[in-house]
Amino acid sequence: MVPQFHRRIECAALGRCDAYRLDSGDDYAESALALRIGTFGVCAALTLAGCGDSDAGEGGSGTDQSSDGGASMESGSTFTTSTTTAATTATTAESTGAVDSDGGSSSSSGEVMSGSTTSTSSGSEGTTEESGGRTRPVCGDGTVEVPEECEPRDVGGGDCRSLGFHGGALVCDPDACVFDTSLCFSDECGDGVVGETELCEPGELQGETCQTLGYDGGALGCDPETCQLDDASCFNDSCGDGVAGVTEECDGRDLGGQSCDSLGEGPGGVLACNASCAFDTTGCPDCDLCDAGFCGPGGSCAKVVFVTSATYNGNLGGLAGADSECQALAASAGLNGTYLAWLADDSDSPATRFAQATEPYVRTDGMQIASNWLTLIDGNLDAPLDLAEDGISGPPTGQQACPGQIANVWTNVQSDGTVAFPGPAGSCGGWTSTLDTGWVGHAVEWFSEGWTLSCTMVPCQFPKALYCFEQ
Repeated sequence: MVPQFHRRIECAALGRCDAYRLDSGDDYAESALALRIGTFGVCAALTLAGCGDSDAGEGGSGTDQSSDGGASMESGSTFTTSTTTAATTATTAESTGAVDSDGGSSSSSGEVMSGSTTSTSSGSEGTTEESGGRTRPVCGDGTVEVPEECEPRDVGGGDCRSLGFHGGALVCDPDACVFDTSLCFSDECGDGVVGETELCEPGELQGETCQTLGYDGGALGCDPETCQLDDASCFNDSCGDGVAGVTEECDGRDLGGQSCDSLGEGPGGVLACNASCAFDTTGCPDCDLCDAGFCGPGGSCAKVVFVTSATYNGNLGGLAGADSECQALAASAGLNGTYLAWLADDSDSPATRFAQATEPYVRTDGMQIASNWLTLIDGNLDAPLDLAEDGISGPPTGQQACPGQIANVWTNVQSDGTVAFPGPAGSCGGWTSTLDTGWVGHAVEWFSEGWTLSCTMVPCQFPKALYCFEQ
């Protein structure tokens, strides 16, 4: 009987070789080992002496034929491998046999000496060098093989980030085929440069604020350890918490220091805050509804008064002509309402032709000169009537007629609003002549009746200003 040996060899480090069949005579103690070299799929036969023959089986002696180009020995022992690939050249250092054309080893005595085998294989998958039964990849052949990490032009899809860096360029060492991380980098918080993994650097927020992050206000910072944005000091307003936030006009009783006056809705009145944390001005006076748009203390509409920026001689065209001058100057200053001149002739005076207001009288800067008609004619004013229609200019200084008085105004009116001196000598002939005289007041006086009657018998050819009152 000829024993038959059926074995499958798993080569852990070198790969896997397919099953082989070994037929051997009784008088031979041999076995064959099939190895797979590298990853190139090349199976080579290596004959080892000294193996036992305890595994007996059926078979026949003689010469078997190898179906796959395996090794054949003269004694009649044969073995086959199920896989053979491209050319394999094997050299046995201490063998008496020769290498046949199929890559097998043959011996005339039937014995094959074990020895060191070195081979070089090439195939479609790459190039390896084999020494002592072990394979070694060739760096630079373009194929990444264990234990290589890469090839000079192939980093296997890796990058600096996959190796724990924050960025940069991963390359391959052309001599060792291992990763070269010299061009990789990691961000360093605090270096003043906002890196790829940083949102900020201390003092450099990249234009971000609490508002750009969706908050209502606050101070955005940068964490000095992580270089990430620190929004701990950002906040959102909450209407109803009693604190006027940056996006709120007010909150409850917190009006932010505002009032009807400061909002231009005064003077006076009661400012409130509505449920939406916005100002409620319904308690403020609506001065827009007043003719001249002025409010007096307490919020009521006020009557505007001014001294003309222009001067005139005594021929004014009568009271009507003087009123026209007042109306024209008011219109030029954007003052609404009807204006009359504070003048008296033989028959009319402010006491007879003015609307005697219950509202305050105020200058064009809002300063009150009298709280109503009754206080206007009580002998003195609350402030001098010395501001022109534009709210800027002072009284003009015409030709001086009375000692020490530089801002005289045509009037002929007593402090109670009645005519001061009937006849042409007091009113320049009814304000139609430059040949008579007239009576004047002094615009810078206010603590006595001198504002309306300070000097008499002024020549009518001298130019003087007028007082104008809104009706």
